[in-house]
Amino acid sequence: MIVTKRLSPRRGISSIVGALIFTVLMIAGFSSMSLALDSQTDLVNTQRVVSDLELKKQQEQFSVSAFTDSSNILKVVVDNDGQNPVEILRVWIINKTLATQPVTPFDIHPDDTFVPTRFKSNVLSNQPLYMTPDTYDIKVISAFGTVKITEMTVGTNSSYNGLRAEMITNPPDVIIGQNVTVAMIVTNTGSSTIESVIPVTPTVTPPLAVLGWSSATPAIVDLTPGESVMFSWDYMISGNSGDNVTFSSQASGTNIADFAVVTSNTVSDVSTLRLPTDGSIGINGTNGQTDPNIINEDLLARPKLFLTIPSPQGDSDQKALWGINVANPVNAPMKVSKISITAFAPGANNNDKIFASSCVADNLFP
Repeated sequence: MIVTKRLSPRRGISSIVGALIFTVLMIAGFSSMSLALDSQTDLVNTQRVVSDLELKKQQEQFSVSAFTDSSNILKVVVDNDGQNPVEILRVWIINKTLATQPVTPFDIHPDDTFVPTRFKSNVLSNQPLYMTPDTYDIKVISAFGTVKITEMTVGTNSSYNGLRAEMITNPPDVIIGQNVTVAMIVTNTGSSTIESVIPVTPTVTPPLAVLGWSSATPAIVDLTPGESVMFSWDYMISGNSGDNVTFSSQASGTNIADFAVVTSNTVSDVSTLRLPTDGSIGINGTNGQTDPNIINEDLLARPKLFLTIPSPQGDSDQKALWGINVANPVNAPMKVSKISITAFAPGANNNDKIFASSCVADNLFP
């Protein structure tokens, strides 16, 4: 005798629902396991990359030497003794004689970045840098963060002992027929006072570019150790648009320690002649012609913006003071028609308002 048992419909549905729930839980478990495995794989890959970088950094073996040629042009030679090419990213020049001088970084030219293994290369061959007499630290940094430092002394000649000079022409682009100011900054870098420091009247190349000049201001000074002075001259120069006018000078004085005459290094700077930018007649008779090189230069034509951010108290207990200073970088009038401020509210503690409806904009363009 065969006995059959029939399941009720309700019991069959419950079995199906249970199977579905079990399937969902199993899929969720596999998904969680898959995510955990993926995270573990990412962690392992990251550790492998970091380990490779650390290994390559440890394998970097290079030395640095720095010196100047007869023209005081800096040369930084990297000698790669490692088994991999070295990628040099940046060179820092640190003036150790004058603490007030800035620490200056220089990015390496793309053609000089890589130094092959067992090779020596001047990483500044495409970037000539003129060094004034002083003592420097030259810091070289590779792509892996390896830092090498070497000390260098420029101007070991005893005649430079005590006086260091730098020259600046202002403006570097001068309108034809107008004045250019030549400033020479002389610093006593020795340990004794140098008396009667006088500047030499600058030599101008080409000499026919000079229409007139003033005497030096000041004419003579005494410099204590670490003290500086700025000698200046005013020159009216002429010529053709695009011509370069070079000014060169030096200073000398008497060291009271041994009454020896010391002479600074010879310094020079260049001003470039430009036509008037307002359409007026230039001194060389260029009627109605303008030279837009300065105005159309993308980097120079951009106005400089300096934002003044209010303190927590602002201008008063009820009003905060915002401000924007606009600086014109060129020797021509610049019309500023609009300034836009984009501000983002923190969005917390109901701080979703930056400018109230009652705020007032005061004379942004005086």
